[in-house]
Amino acid sequence: MGNDLALVASVAIPLPFNDDNSGNISHALAEREAADHEYAAQRRNLQREIATLQSRIGAYAIEADSLELSAIPQAERALSLIQEGFERGAFEYIDIIDAERNLNNAETRRLEVLRTYHLDLARFNRLSGRYAFIISGQETR
Repeated sequence: MGNDLALVASVAIPLPFNDDNSGNISHALAEREAADHEYAAQRRNLQREIATLQSRIGAYAIEADSLELSAIPQAERALSLIQEGFERGAFEYIDIIDAERNLNNAETRRLEVLRTYHLDLARFNRLSGRYAFIISGQETR
């Protein structure tokens, strides 16, 4: 038995007992901070857009009222007077066409203003969550 052979080997594997994962934690905190900043920026943009829409909606309402209560009745009255004057020979046909054009422009502008008013109002309602209860199926009071 003198020919026995023995082999001894040693392997060292470093075990990370002292690794506190600080690199990943720092990275996650930085990502959270970036997301917080992005959220705050988006919130400011939303608030700015809502404020802009509120002022535009108010301006369009005033303009539509002004057109409906003042400009259009004045244009209708002017057309009527010009037509009466035309029948008496005081005006030419081109004057009637101009008066009709002015009335048409006022009515067209009113429709454009109302269209933009309602589109902006719908966007405002969507951004402000005015009718969110419809989506959730619950009425908020």
